Amino acid sequence: CIFELFLTLVASQVGKAGENSKDGLWAVYTAHSHKYKDPYGQGEEERKALGIIPGGGTSDVGVSDRISAREAAFPYDLIEKSLTIEVEVAVASVEDDRVHILNSIVGRTIEEIDDTPLATHDN
Repeated sequence: CIFELFLTLVASQVGKAGENSKDGLWAVYTAHSHKYKDPYGQGEEERKALGIIPGGGTSDVGVSDRISAREAAFPYDLIEKSLTIEVEVAVASVEDDRVHILNSIVGRTIEEIDDTPLATHDN
């Protein structure tokens, strides 16, 4: 969901008093059937999903060869598509949810949460 991505990638980067922060963890996962090939010749394994995680996943034990092997099957066309998402024209199953999500993304207060969303915003 776009809102969860915003909370993870943008909102978590704002520190006290609006200062930018390098803290926060992001991860991108998707359902994607693929065959994982162990980089050390320990075999292959059918998998149903994969993700990109800074520093690798726990199963990678911090080994860059394992991280690269696990992430190799990630469908990068999804990353390309994500760069053209226009959140402001997204549809939600409940209109109030769409209004609240868009107003949260732009930083409106709880008193402004029901206002008509802005047509565009830097966030």
